[in-house]
Amino acid sequence: MKHKAKITSLLSGIGVGALSYWFQPYNSTLVFGVSSFLIQSMGTFLVAFILLSFLKEKPSKIALFTTLGVLLGVFLRIFYDITFWDSTSHNLFPFELLLVGLLVLPSALLGAYLGFLVFQKFWTKS
Repeated sequence: MKHKAKITSLLSGIGVGALSYWFQPYNSTLVFGVSSFLIQSMGTFLVAFILLSFLKEKPSKIALFTTLGVLLGVFLRIFYDITFWDSTSHNLFPFELLLVGLLVLPSALLGAYLGFLVFQKFWTKS
């Protein structure tokens, strides 16, 4: 089970990316009345925080693989839109990915390291 933490973090990140990006039209930033960027940031924060309690792995690995998963979820939506709907709808997709990465990575790092501090302080035996 060497890759358990990586695969779990990646799949959780894809879930956050899919939840926040697949249910919105390409020309809107709201998902059910909430900003998709807020859903992505809070989702990655919570996923990194929770995964750190179950997977005893470095916080940076969990944060990076969660971020990679979110980016992969967003990229899959962009690929789907370009392939099956309108090839001109995401003509600036590298900037979309850059924006999502810049918003998600800090919250994933914050969640992972905060989780590390919390679980190290309260759930380890002294």
